[in-house]
Order: sequence, then C-alpha cells, then structure tokens
Amino acid sequence: MNPPFFSRKSRPEIFSRRRTIFLALALVAFPLAVPARTLIEAGSGAASDASAVSAGKAVSARFRREFAAAGLRPDERLVILVSASDGEVVYLNGREVGRVNMPKGPVDAKTLALAPLDEKKRGLFERLRVPPDAVHPGEKNVIEAEVHSAQADGSRLSFDLALKTLPADQPMPAPNEQAKQVLETFRQKSYIAPGVPIPDGYFDGGRHMALDAQDHATSGREILLVDRAHDPELARDLDFARSLRSLPPLDRARKLSEYVDKVLTPPGGRQLLAPTMEELEHEYVNKPLRIGDVCDQYHAGVCRHRSLLFKVLADEAGLKVALARGNYVHLHAGGSGPHAWNELELGDGRRFLVDTTLHPKSEFPEITSPGVTSQEVAKRYVKVDGAPYYGASAQ
Repeated sequence: MNPPFFSRKSRPEIFSRRRTIFLALALVAFPLAVPARTLIEAGSGAASDASAVSAGKAVSARFRREFAAAGLRPDERLVILVSASDGEVVYLNGREVGRVNMPKGPVDAKTLALAPLDEKKRGLFERLRVPPDAVHPGEKNVIEAEVHSAQADGSRLSFDLALKTLPADQPMPAPNEQAKQVLETFRQKSYIAPGVPIPDGYFDGGRHMALDAQDHATSGREILLVDRAHDPELARDLDFARSLRSLPPLDRARKLSEYVDKVLTPPGGRQLLAPTMEELEHEYVNKPLRIGDVCDQYHAGVCRHRSLLFKVLADEAGLKVALARGNYVHLHAGGSGPHAWNELELGDGRRFLVDTTLHPKSEFPEITSPGVTSQEVAKRYVKVDGAPYYGASAQ
C-alpha cells in the first residue's frame, strides 16, 4: 500500500492541515482493498460493485464520500487535489467538476484513460477548481470520483483526493513596525543576521517585490507571510523545532534541514517541483500565502520557501541562523541563478553554510573565515551583484 496523501513523513497522523474539508481514502490497490459499500456509480448516489471489469480484468472503480460544508465561509474558494492512475473524473453533488487524462464526451464504467500515467508524474496531484455554486453550505454534500485504467489488463489502480479551501482574495496587509525593519533589511542587504529573529507580519515576495506608499507589497509571484498566531500548520512545525532543543546545535540544524526537505518535497519527488510551483504562482500571484499553507496546499517549495521556513524553525529551536539571498553559480554548466540559503553560527564563533534545497542531508561546510571556506563554496555562492559571499575575496 502506498503512503497516505500528503502525509508528513515525520508524523504518524494523516493530513490534519488547515481547513481541509474532505480527506479521501489513502492510495489503495483495487478492487480487493476497498469494500464495495464505499463505491457507487458516478453521480447516481446508488451503491455499486467495487470495480467494473472488461474480459475479467478491472478497468475502473468508483468512490463516494458524504461531507458537511457547514464551516464553509461565503468568500472562500474550493479546490480538489486528485492523484490517480491512470485517469479520473470527479463529481460534486452529481455535477462533473473536472477530469484528468480522460477522453472527452460521455464516460462509462468501461471507458479507458487516454494513456498510462507517466512515471515522472506519479505522485503529482492535479488541482481542479470547484465552481462556487457546486457546494451546498449547511447541507449534505456528496463527492464522487471515478478512476479508470488506460489498459484493460488488470493493472493496479491507485487513487487519492482531497477537497480543500483556498483563502478569499484579499489585499496584502501592511507589516507592523518590527516586521518592516526586518523585511527592509532583507530587501536592501539580502541578508538577515543570525541574531535577528523573523517576527510575525514579516513577508517576502522575492527579490523583485515592491512596496507602495502604504507598505503594501506587490510581486509577480506569491508573497510568503509569517503569521504564527493564525497558521496551525506552522505551529506543528514549531512544535517539532522546540522538541530538538536538547540536541547539540549541529545535530539540531541537521534534523531541521532534513525536516524542511521532507515537508517541502512533493510526494512524487523533486522532479515535480517545477509544475507544482507554476500552479502555486498562478493561484497566488500578488497574494499573501502563510508559510505553513505552502505545505498545506502544495507540499512543495523551492529555495526561498525552504530557507525562510528553516530560519523560522531554527529561531524556535534556539539556533542562531542567518537568511541569505544571492546567486548560485553552476561551475560546469556555466551561468548562475537566484538562490537562497542559511548560515548557522555556533557559540564559539564558527559558522556553517546550510542549503536545505541543494544539500539538505550533507555535512555543512564551514565558512568561518577564508581559511576554512572551500573554493567550491566561495565560487558557487555569490551575492546578488555577483560579488563573492565567502572566501578570501569576500567583503
């Protein structure tokens, strides 16, 4: 059996994230693992067999789940996250709300998916927007999913789905004075020192983020927001960080680095980061997104998500950690690209580079002085203007 959808690898419980309306069955093998009473003919509301067969082989299966939407706010939006092999059609209260890898037109129990699931996309959760009038607040709602194989050969079918809320469209809040000081420092110097914690109200829209006269941010991408008081998912991460305080500093940092990598790597692996990030930027362009909700909604993050989360958790774990932004130079391929990372400072003055994106599980290279900074680190990690961060020529 495959692991539960979006399960935290570091936690035993399944997916208890903010405002999840419906968590479907975990990924399962069909038809034996699923009782027939849980499956219905799509859209009919009637019980049916566990699977449809063709020449004795299973080609499709159906799920049905009732849920209440009493807590749904009028201004919230809904999205369905679904992963299946090989194709699926999803219905909400008898109305089709989306299909993935399925032919156009009518679909019945023996319809085959368009193609076998690409192994590179295994574990990728497609996002289906839910029309605002498809859910009935205060009433019983029914969600159904029909899963189809691309081949009538008895291949294993897998399926997982969640119906989730998206926050209502809202303007980016202005930062409080403490948060403004820290974010302005990062905007101007691309560096937050180890002794400076990230305060609530801090936000980051990337190096091209702009502030208007009222300190409202605009950016061509999502604007990450640190809001401990209203971010239950981050609260869980902070609990984990606090649990490490008895460990030596280097061990604390290593466990946090591995933790951040686990919670911000998609279930299908790092190769799915790019398409997941494209979806995130599309849905949240110029909108605030709490750092915990990045995990909740997307379970994926690139360097700026990872380095900010590591910094926030390290502050909570009692570590002195810096947040740095610059470029990473590709020595063999040539060229460089934007990058963000962290620095760990120990009580004896030694400093270590922590890169939760490229090297989350490796030993941290020491960057205390030019004498202990490796040439590779000095050449690869540079400032936004290309000047070296580390090594003998750093300023």
